[in-house]
Amino acid sequence: MLLPCLSAGAWASETDAAAGSAPIKISTTVDGVEIYAQSVKDGLYLFLPGTVDLTNLSLRFHKTDENIVSTEIVNVPSLLNKDSQGRYSLKKTMRGVTVRFYIMQGSSIPTMYLTSSDTAQGRTWVDKSKKNETTGSMKLISADGVAIYDDGLTQIKARGNSTFGYPKKPYQIKLSNKADLLGTGEKVKTWVLLANYGDATLMHDKLFKDLATQLGMPYVVSCDWVNLYYDGEYRGVYLLSEKNSVGSTGVDITDMEEAYEAINPDYGEDMLVAEGQNAHGNKYLYTENLIELENTTGGWLIELHLQDIDEPNGFFTEKGNAVNIRSPEFVGKEAMEYISEYFQAFETAVYATDENGGYTGYNAETGKSFDEYVDLLSLIKIFLMQELARNPDGFRSSLYFYKDVEGILYAGPIWDQDMTLGTGWSIHTTPEYFDYHYLEEALIRIPQFYHAMVAYFYETFLPAAQKWLGEQGTINQTAELLTDSAAMNYVLWPYVRVGKTTAENHLWAEGTDYVNVIADVKNWVERRLNTLKKTFVQSEKPTAPEDNGFVDIKGHWAEDSINYVVENGLFGGTDKGFEPELSMNRAMLVTILYRLAGSPVADPNSFTDVNDTAWYSQAVSWAAANDIVNGYSDGRFGPNDPITREQLATILWRYAKSQAMDVSVGEDTNILSYEDAFDISEYAFAPLQWACGEGIIGGKPGGLLDPQGGATRAQAAAIFERFLKQVK
Repeated sequence: MLLPCLSAGAWASETDAAAGSAPIKISTTVDGVEIYAQSVKDGLYLFLPGTVDLTNLSLRFHKTDENIVSTEIVNVPSLLNKDSQGRYSLKKTMRGVTVRFYIMQGSSIPTMYLTSSDTAQGRTWVDKSKKNETTGSMKLISADGVAIYDDGLTQIKARGNSTFGYPKKPYQIKLSNKADLLGTGEKVKTWVLLANYGDATLMHDKLFKDLATQLGMPYVVSCDWVNLYYDGEYRGVYLLSEKNSVGSTGVDITDMEEAYEAINPDYGEDMLVAEGQNAHGNKYLYTENLIELENTTGGWLIELHLQDIDEPNGFFTEKGNAVNIRSPEFVGKEAMEYISEYFQAFETAVYATDENGGYTGYNAETGKSFDEYVDLLSLIKIFLMQELARNPDGFRSSLYFYKDVEGILYAGPIWDQDMTLGTGWSIHTTPEYFDYHYLEEALIRIPQFYHAMVAYFYETFLPAAQKWLGEQGTINQTAELLTDSAAMNYVLWPYVRVGKTTAENHLWAEGTDYVNVIADVKNWVERRLNTLKKTFVQSEKPTAPEDNGFVDIKGHWAEDSINYVVENGLFGGTDKGFEPELSMNRAMLVTILYRLAGSPVADPNSFTDVNDTAWYSQAVSWAAANDIVNGYSDGRFGPNDPITREQLATILWRYAKSQAMDVSVGEDTNILSYEDAFDISEYAFAPLQWACGEGIIGGKPGGLLDPQGGATRAQAAAIFERFLKQVK
């Protein structure tokens, strides 16, 4: 008899299925496939697709030791309500043995069933190695219960680089016949199942692919979520996706692999890989004994891949970066020399500088600008998506370019965006920080690229990205769709915070749920967009934190302090460098504090001289709302007014108070000993006592405090370094 389980507390006294094999196996048949209850750490779970009718659910109970089978039809919702975790708790007694179990039902998304041809080469075997390939069959059922595919598979294999190391494995499948699995009108044979194990929201990758489509990028792979069942067991929420590949349904350029096969009968069989050097002395890997193509200028699909080539053929650049050749798979010597030298000419143009160290984007050897090698708009789109994502692999790995015959490079298609939006490899990345990588570290400094990028950001990219936010925004709508399936997914898998499994903060804190991670990503995206708005302006642009690229700070007394505050995301540069001796103004100061506070959202301000579109607008609004700054009596804020030393101390003191920091230190500091103590304004006396007592601000030669003197950007950098290290 099947009864509701009113309390899970008695589980261990009856049958603890998670501790071993349950004496009663539970299953049901859905879409012609038998689905089994699974032992998880806190119990026995039967995970069901969204199409199942819970009011008429047929459950099969098998008492294994006596080989007794019982079938019951149950109206689950009529028995009991779901708990806060989305579970129905029931129990079944057979011949004196009682087993308790949970039933959960997923969201209204498609369901995929993978079934192995040979049980000896089932999921466990496939998961052991990427070399273990098998065959099987697959059913794909739409969200409304309609069969999309029900046929054989010529390949089931695990895939991925770092993602293969996770317990939730990603897969690649090949259909017996091409099929349109996603209703796009494109029939494809090879598909991938992306696990998104490192993305607690399960939506990062699709958010960016959909954004790329909205931005008009061609060749964005189609994808959609599915509930995956493999050999009768639920495996979680996966993203069913096409691959980045050359073809009429992928990157629709000249198929060089097809051209190679036409003149090389044994192409792909027993290929011999050899090492060569191009005209620049850079190493490449090519395939020996191939009859070469008449035209080797396209079409190419290449991928940046850190410092290692992990495809049969590829090349290295002068900067030490590896580039995989994704298509064609095997490349002749002549062709490899062409593409490696073409890409090197592009890299050289990007990193070119003039006699003053300014980035020109111009390859003097070839007489060509960087945008004569690559399509500028596609490069801008990929750049902005990586910057919005704060992708730790941005412009380092899994970033693609394609090139057709006699054409130039195009950046894209977008790929591998799961570990983004705060999810880093070893740390949870903050939305206020910039960390430019290969190519982008130089691109951001090329005036032509920078100004074109800023214009596109405000005109097109920002309005598209802002659609993610709000009550009816994409993130909320997606979360609403995925909530039930996410609940099932996270019974099996943990909420991952950062990718590295040995990192202290690899997992979210215990008790985290889907509501928490969705709230976090919305907050993160909002802060990131605000950071980009404040940073991508004509008067102040960011530079690479690794070396900052500031020629004008080399040997400066404040060089270390400037590097520190830039690396911590508080300061950026100007169009002329860092300009350490430039006077600090009020807009700059509140922007730094705003970044330090996490860039919270603030209501518009009423200052007559602060436009809502100004790069410092949000910062001024926030500072005024928190009584950190005041305007002038005539209603102005004075954003461009130079800041004095006493004003800087006062504003920093008010900030510290607003953050509930102890500002009592320094109350006994005798600042009257300074020769110019009587120049201190009354309002600034206590703040300067605190600042001097904390060692944030010191005196000047001659026993002067110079309260009315101005503060340069270098001096402000030193003050903020001390503040961060000694107070915050």
